[in-house]
Parts: sequence; C-alpha cells; structure tokens
Amino acid sequence: MAAVRIEDLLRIDTFVEYYIKGDEEFIKGEYDISYLPLESLLTIFTPEPKDDYELVFTYEIDKELASKLNAFLKEPILFDFENYDYAMQRYGIYRK
Repeated sequence: MAAVRIEDLLRIDTFVEYYIKGDEEFIKGEYDISYLPLESLLTIFTPEPKDDYELVFTYEIDKELASKLNAFLKEPILFDFENYDYAMQRYGIYRK
C-alpha cells in the first residue's frame, strides 16, 4: 500500500454517523454535513488530542453538541438519543 500524501488530498468529507445504541460495529446511517466549513466545526468540537486541528478523529455527539451542530445545519438532524449513538467523522478523499 502506497503512503498517503497530503498533495493527493482532493477534499475532506464530513458525516454525522449513527449506530444502534451499544453497537458501534455497524453504521446504521449517516448525514452528509460536508458543506460545513472546518471553522464552524471547531466552534462545536474541541480537538482531542489538542493537535487534531482538522478534526480527523471520531467525535461522539451528545445532546449539547447536537444542539450546537443543528444551529449550523441547513436541515436540523432529529437526534434520537434513546435508540442511537452519534459521532462526527471526517474522511479524506485522495487522488489515486
């Protein structure tokens, strides 16, 4: 497998993924929120580790973060925390 080079990065896609509560193995579904700029995401999510400036790690979404996130969305997500766990995940799309 070839090394990933930053020069080959075409874009970063951002999703809110949701899982059946207690089962993080299989994604039940996702919402594409790639239109949100990184600057907006950084007002919602605190980078952890501190040097995750691009928010490439997985970030769990609780009720408080869900409310903050919905304020930026074109169409708010109807979060169902009784049945699902939610996370924000970003994926790099690279030139082949």
